[in-house]
Amino acid sequence: MWRKLIWYSVILLLAVIIMPIQTGAQNPDDIHLVIEGKTVTSDVPPTIVNGRTLVPVRLITEQLGGTVTWEPETKKIYITGENIFLELQLKSTRALVNGRDVILDSPPALINNRTLLPLRFVGESLGANVAWDEATRTVIANQRISLFVNGADLKEEGKVYKINELLYAPLTKVASRLGIDMESGADLHSINIKMDEKELIVSDGMEIEGFKVKVLDSEIVVPVSFFAAVLNVDVSLSEDGRQVSIDKVTTLEGIIEKEKEVLLNIKGIKPQSFYLVDPHRVVMDFPNTVLSDQLKESSQQKTGQTFEKEIISDQETEHLQENMLESDSKMNLEASSSEGHVFVEAETSLSDEKTQEQTQNLIKEIRYSQYSMAPYTVRVVVELNQRSKYSISETEDGLSVKLDPIPLSERYLIVIDAGHGGQDPGARGLAGNYEKDLNLIVANKLIQDLQQYPEFEVVATRTEDVYLTLQERVDIANQLGAKLFLSIHANSYIPKAQGSETYYYTPQSADFARLIHKYLLKGTKLADRGLKTNRFFVIKNTTMPSALVEMGFLSNVYDNPILMTREFQERVAKSLAEGIREYYLNDE
Repeated sequence: MWRKLIWYSVILLLAVIIMPIQTGAQNPDDIHLVIEGKTVTSDVPPTIVNGRTLVPVRLITEQLGGTVTWEPETKKIYITGENIFLELQLKSTRALVNGRDVILDSPPALINNRTLLPLRFVGESLGANVAWDEATRTVIANQRISLFVNGADLKEEGKVYKINELLYAPLTKVASRLGIDMESGADLHSINIKMDEKELIVSDGMEIEGFKVKVLDSEIVVPVSFFAAVLNVDVSLSEDGRQVSIDKVTTLEGIIEKEKEVLLNIKGIKPQSFYLVDPHRVVMDFPNTVLSDQLKESSQQKTGQTFEKEIISDQETEHLQENMLESDSKMNLEASSSEGHVFVEAETSLSDEKTQEQTQNLIKEIRYSQYSMAPYTVRVVVELNQRSKYSISETEDGLSVKLDPIPLSERYLIVIDAGHGGQDPGARGLAGNYEKDLNLIVANKLIQDLQQYPEFEVVATRTEDVYLTLQERVDIANQLGAKLFLSIHANSYIPKAQGSETYYYTPQSADFARLIHKYLLKGTKLADRGLKTNRFFVIKNTTMPSALVEMGFLSNVYDNPILMTREFQERVAKSLAEGIREYYLNDE
């Protein structure tokens, strides 16, 4: 009797001890599955191996629109989806994706006669969005839902997840595209949003106006309806449920032109602006903006395809300051040979009447267009009749663009120095040619290339075969207050020496010389002898950024014949002009 009682007591005690241990061991490891917004259960629960969640193959594949084929002889799994074919091998980390080898973190496994595959790999291969919710230990997977913000497809940046019939989108990715100010909170899972002079803190697990905040894959996500209710933006879902659109746009209502000012009826938007030349114009891009119906109609009537092509070119050009339109101005060269140097000034081919009109009116034309619909962008171009400074400020009614014309007397003055000359022939080439002649030819061609720009006032130290001392060359540049000084030379040394090199001396000249050397090499197409410093008189004593180029070696059997060709001389002159042009456009 006593023995039976003791035995029952031991069994009862063991049951009390063992049961909590078993229960406690299972709960923390429970992994939940939400596929296409619904919680899914399986007779073989998901498991984590090497940090990857494995799930039954048919459970995930068929619900995400794929088909599965199991080959028992080879223990291979074949998965077919739209434009995708996967081949996996049981217990192997090697897989094929459309015939391409990939390595898996965790191989397919066989558990309780069920084949389990890595969920993220299979799901993303099928084009699905897959995420991990650490707070609830839930894996979420659903077919891709496109996310458009202000007309732009966020693609991989903007993954949308379906959870309990709600659609969740990444908060920071959407808010930044909407132009909403925000900053990271005290921890990685919180965001401070600033809007309408209010600050809203959004963090993991919060409930804001009934919307639950989550963190998926370490990123804060909120229901898409949160953006409409809390951030006051427009949210829409396509009829097939495969596209979410979130829009916050501002309308440019009107444009008013004044003598030296343009008023834009738009609020709450800061445009990106830049200045282009040939012709002179201020370009403003307004993000998240659309034209009013009235402006849209007048824009189509006024500009047509011409303006559309122009604004596309502006954006696609590597340097925004490249020429977009042909200038209707032509330049002439006027020489004063008695002084040994020449001033190059612009003379327009316009009629006196049109020239007089241009001097009276600073603003030539205002153009505007719905530049882009993905994302929404309005571009406004204010074309001017002369180079001007500009400033953009806010007013009660919108934005004010004030223009400050720069007088022609303040044009950018450049001194071009053809090295040697007259009684100083410089180096002698292998064909009996002289450096002074080559320098002069290239310098004069360079002047002609520079004269196409009305902003430039070009001064040549010599335009003929005359002799000037080094001090005279320096004095021309310093006394005129030149912005740049470039001296043209060719080299001579031992027969095997060849190539192009550029020299500078003062620290202020380093950037100019570096840029000119790049364009010198582009023009000569000879060996690169590098950028160097030297105490050459003309670059040591000029007060502005200055450089001296050595185009090539007259003493080299390879370089000298090339230096003598017209094609080489024109190419080097054109390339140097491009280098000066680029430096000028960035020297503001």
